[in-house]
Amino acid sequence: MDLRSDVGRKSLACVSMALDDFDAAYDDANATARVELLARDSHGDVVTAAKAGTSCFYFIVALL
Repeated sequence: MDLRSDVGRKSLACVSMALDDFDAAYDDANATARVELLARDSHGDVVTAAKAGTSCFYFIVALL
């Protein structure tokens, strides 16, 4: 996300609130997995943003 833009900041805020709502709805003391938001600032560079998304995808696949 481009965190310097209004759209990027608003998007991050919305995703963060949605994650908080999800955690509140499924708050279980016995849960072994948690969802964590890892946001990176692309500084307006679409190549950087695409690379960050690809790296994250490969990391998640490697965990499975």
